[in-house]
Amino acid sequence: MKAPIADLADFAALEPFFRIIEQGLHGLAPPGHFFDLLAEDITVDYVITVPGYPRHIECWASLGVTTTG
Repeated sequence: MKAPIADLADFAALEPFFRIIEQGLHGLAPPGHFFDLLAEDITVDYVITVPGYPRHIECWASLGVTTTG
């Protein structure tokens, strides 16, 4: 089961990105916030790298922890 994101305000700067993804999935996935649309077993590979930030993330819980610092 997914752990809730404690404070969505931590991601306020990403809201425009979230809305684009949510609009693109309209009718293909149930409505919800961007984080609600992600599968629990998600795998994310970042093309652009940032020092100190992982290039590969597995599972929803790790994504939430990684994006909040």
